[in-house]
Amino acid sequence: MKDLYMKTKKIGDLTIDQLKMIIDEVIKENMGDMLENLEAVSSPKFVRSIERSRKEYKTKKFKDFKEVFNV
Repeated sequence: MKDLYMKTKKIGDLTIDQLKMIIDEVIKENMGDMLENLEAVSSPKFVRSIERSRKEYKTKKFKDFKEVFNV
C-alpha cells in the first residue's frame, strides 16, 4: 500500500477502489492498535508495571540509557 502513496501526488489521482483500500487498511491498523491497548490495560500485571514505572520515574529511581548500556 505504501507504493500507492508514493505513486500518487494527490487524492484526486486515486480511483475510488484505491481510496477504499487505503481507508480499509487504516481502519484495520487502528482497530488492531486499539485492541492491543484494551488487552494490555485489562491485565492487572501490566497495569501494576505501568504504575511502578511511573512512580520510579517521578522519584528518579531509574537508570538512564547511558547507565544501562555503558555509553
